[in-house]
Amino acid sequence: MSIGAIILISAFGLGVGILVTAFTVRMVRYLRTQRLEQQQRAEALEQQHRTTVPLPPLPPPALFPVPTPPPPAPTPSKQRRAPAPPRPTGPLPIPKVPGLDGQRRLYVEWCGKRISDAERVVAARREQAERALSDATSELFRTGQLLADAERRVAWLEELRRRRTDAAGADFDALAALPTVARAEPAAYGWCVVTTGIRVTDGEHRVDLGKYEIHLGLTGRCRVFNQSCRPIVGGTTWDHPWVRNGEPVFPPATCVRVIRAIATSAYAEAITAIVEFLAGDDAARGLVPLTHWPRIAPEKEARDGLRRIVA
Repeated sequence: MSIGAIILISAFGLGVGILVTAFTVRMVRYLRTQRLEQQQRAEALEQQHRTTVPLPPLPPPALFPVPTPPPPAPTPSKQRRAPAPPRPTGPLPIPKVPGLDGQRRLYVEWCGKRISDAERVVAARREQAERALSDATSELFRTGQLLADAERRVAWLEELRRRRTDAAGADFDALAALPTVARAEPAAYGWCVVTTGIRVTDGEHRVDLGKYEIHLGLTGRCRVFNQSCRPIVGGTTWDHPWVRNGEPVFPPATCVRVIRAIATSAYAEAITAIVEFLAGDDAARGLVPLTHWPRIAPEKEARDGLRRIVA
């Protein structure tokens, strides 16, 4: 016999046993209920039989008149009620009125009780006022501390505003004076700077990388976008050999320099470090080759140099 069949037979037997047990329990409860009802019914009949007085049997018919026996005397009750107190029939008694001394004593006691009650009320109000005054004193002390702290913070913010205003003007002047900066605009997140055309060399030729738009945040986040040429290599947009879709890959030295300059609010120094990174010699050893950007013809570079000399 398989294990499944054994399990099925065992489950069937267990189910039958549970059903038989449940049926037996219900039958026992039903028989017990019937027995209790029979006992209650028998007790009720017996109580009714005890309380019901049976009628006397009728006498047999007599040929001559038989004297009627006197009725039985009533059975005295086991519990006798106490006799009701007699009701007064005369006028109600007049209470005795104390004399002059007694009235004086009662009046003095009544006045003293009123004063004692007033003293208790006044004492409770005084205690409540003392608690309220203590709480108000503590609250006033805390409010004074908060006011003094707020005044110190206001003075500190005014000094900070003055220093930041002076520093912001100096930063803007420093940014505008950089030769590689064509436009500098303050923004809610920090600074937006547009550079002039950046050119690098790969050892043999000059390459025009174009103009760059630098977004420098006050929290240290930096994004760099090329406004002239953004080649797509391997499905990724490159703004610079070291800038992938606006995310620059700074070397450790440049990263430390930029973060330190932002921490000291020297944004001109940070922009200078980023521009030097973009126009540095490391561009020829970037993540993508410089061949994806246009080269500069020698005669064009000579004309640009002559134009700069004449200017």
